[in-house]
Amino acid sequence: MNLRRSLTTFFYMTKLILSLLGIAVRYYFKRRKALGQFKRELIASGLSPQEAKELTNVYPFKFGEIMRLAQGFSGR
Repeated sequence: MNLRRSLTTFFYMTKLILSLLGIAVRYYFKRRKALGQFKRELIASGLSPQEAKELTNVYPFKFGEIMRLAQGFSGR
């Protein structure tokens, strides 16, 4: 019975890790797409490419910021 419980735990932990990895990859690509669209909109509305680049650098919710928030919730 102990072996079965260990294998079940291993299976679900692996499943959780892989699903979190998938979420992180999707988030990265969606954010990257949003940054590109944001920059194009800024340039189309009359800002110089340099100013648009500076504004996209302060675009919120970088992945590292989200990881720091998650660590803060975990009590680290």
